[in-house]
Amino acid sequence: MREMKNMTALSITCSRAHLAPSLPRLALLSGFVVLLALAFAAMSPAYALTLDEAKAQGVVGEMSTGYVGYPSAPSAAVKQLGDGVNLGRKAQYSQIAASQGTSLSVVEQLAGSKLIGQAPAGQYVNDGSGWRRK
Repeated sequence: MREMKNMTALSITCSRAHLAPSLPRLALLSGFVVLLALAFAAMSPAYALTLDEAKAQGVVGEMSTGYVGYPSAPSAAVKQLGDGVNLGRKAQYSQIAASQGTSLSVVEQLAGSKLIGQAPAGQYVNDGSGWRRK
């Protein structure tokens, strides 16, 4: 009887082990993108607030590429902010791509889609067809 319980437990464990590889790769990447968004939210409050202010003022917006861009010609300070954000994002995207065995462009596109979807109404977004207010 004890052997039967052990075999049943082993069988359940083995069948669960086979479930993990069957999860779609995009679902896993999507989960990493959510973690990435949380990592950006955990950045220094002054830095995040400055990015939020720039978005609220309409001088920075989210792009389908996963990076921030400029709906109009940016000032030097806004460009510096955007360049810093994009540099950090690219590093994070590269780490995710490497850990998931996928390309950087796949991670960038997934992140861009999520970030545009999360942008509040009134902010600028660029889904690849030009800048528009959401």
